Amino acid sequence: MKKLMWGLVSLILLLPAVTLAAPRALLTVTEIMEINAAPVEVWNVIKAFDGIGAWIPVVAKCKLSEGANGKTGAVRHVELKNGWLVDEELAAYSDDAMTFSYSLFDGPFPVDNYVATTSVRPNKDGTGSIMIWTSGFQRKNPSANPPEGESDAGLIKALSGIYKESMGIIKKAVEKK
Repeated sequence: MKKLMWGLVSLILLLPAVTLAAPRALLTVTEIMEINAAPVEVWNVIKAFDGIGAWIPVVAKCKLSEGANGKTGAVRHVELKNGWLVDEELAAYSDDAMTFSYSLFDGPFPVDNYVATTSVRPNKDGTGSIMIWTSGFQRKNPSANPPEGESDAGLIKALSGIYKESMGIIKKAVEKK
């Protein structure tokens, strides 16, 4: 009886902590940009797994720490301008289909299970390209009321902004040619 009573007391004491944690939904961000350049021109800018420093403005440095560009399993070590260090692994790559997917290792970003795919397709009339960058992830903070930058809406807004800005840099670079 004493064990049962202590079990109930423990459950009652832990219940508030359990209710503070919110379920972490799978979140997605997808940005699409039309670019007035041939798909191969856009692909040539983005296909090098270690080349993101040229088109993602938050990246200070990027180098391969394992594997090779275009080879599944390659790992890129990224230093962001804010000093964060991030490692990402190339999960899938197709030069013919002009697409690659990568995953983020555990790091300083307030996300878990981050997987993204970037691809280039011809536009509808074949006169240009469509670049698509999509990701799925969960927020790391399990709190029911995380800070704005760690909330579902805050993370979606931040990633959407990075994707749009980065694709805009690519658009500007290839449309000048």
